[in-house]
Amino acid sequence: MINARRYSVYIKNVPSDKLAINEIDSFFKTFGEVIKIDLHVEKMAATIRFKEIDSAERAAYSAITMR
Repeated sequence: MINARRYSVYIKNVPSDKLAINEIDSFFKTFGEVIKIDLHVEKMAATIRFKEIDSAERAAYSAITMR
């Protein structure tokens, strides 16, 4: 599940093998410049902050699945 809040996107139910800064950055930088990633390992989630709001919106509304 992905939700956009201003410049950030919150993702949850991230597979444990994908819950790493480099994996998340590699996937989400296709939508724009990522400036911060916060991992929430205990929740199997992450918050990705983009430089531009349009990037966060593209990521959230693209109905993507991180595999």
